[in-house]
Amino acid sequence: MIQVRDQRIDEAVFMKLHEKEISAWPTGKDIDLDEAVEYQKSLPEDKSFWRRLAKYKAEGKTGLYPRSGVPVVEEEIKLLQGLNSVGVELFPFTTDSYTRNRQFEKAQFGLEESIRTGKSKLNGYPIINHGVKTNRRVVESCRGAFDPRSSYGANSFVAEMAFASVMTSIWADPTSCNDGETALDCEIRINNPSIMFVNLGSNWIPGAGTDIYYDYLCDIVRTLLDHGILPILTSKADNVEGDYSINEITAQVAREFDLPFFNFWAAAQYIPNNGLDPEKDGIHLSVEAWNWRNYYALRTLYNVGKKLELF
Repeated sequence: MIQVRDQRIDEAVFMKLHEKEISAWPTGKDIDLDEAVEYQKSLPEDKSFWRRLAKYKAEGKTGLYPRSGVPVVEEEIKLLQGLNSVGVELFPFTTDSYTRNRQFEKAQFGLEESIRTGKSKLNGYPIINHGVKTNRRVVESCRGAFDPRSSYGANSFVAEMAFASVMTSIWADPTSCNDGETALDCEIRINNPSIMFVNLGSNWIPGAGTDIYYDYLCDIVRTLLDHGILPILTSKADNVEGDYSINEITAQVAREFDLPFFNFWAAAQYIPNNGLDPEKDGIHLSVEAWNWRNYYALRTLYNVGKKLELF
């Protein structure tokens, strides 16, 4: 079982990891953590994600939080200012799939093609390729605070770039979750579900080993079962890992724990392009696939609920 500790990492170890991360793409050299700390301290309150959340909570307000992100800077600024015009001031800054999979050369090509053709060739904002100065220009162009969205594989580099670019949150909501509480425990405490779909793996790093995926998934399953929650494990349509091993491991864990298994991969074989959007990256689903996935998921939920006599 994976052990998680809330403990400060040794400074020398951190700096070694830091240097390794920022060397993955040339824009990393512009990340100056000391300067970024001082810049963060100088931010007005409306640029602080957690302060905005706390203010909304105190006032009993609900904030709009639309997923957004396009590759070209001028278009990104236009998008954010458009969202500002309808009252949006919380931005989940969505990175593209190549960035989330640390394929920065492909992200660069997609960015250049987007500029050349005038059409978006990426499904998000390539934060690493743009670099600190350009990212700050985007952040400073509008009212509001930013919560960058990344993945397990790229989160360290994206987190450093986002922090240096004065984005103030990384997958965190301190106004909802307790100190030292994992995201999963926070979700369980707040929503108290009886059944939970578990769908992982589409942001896995291509070529990376999947042994640790088994450990992660078993940890999640045990946590849910310990709270009296029934997990429904789900396969995925893509094959980002290259050998379908994530789906095989997911099915294996479902067998070992005697859990429901929603095999969306099998259903996706009857959808054009096996459910994947042909104009994107081989990871994201087509609109038709999303509709079928939601339909089959609801059928699965209904059948499980009937079996458990929940309704």
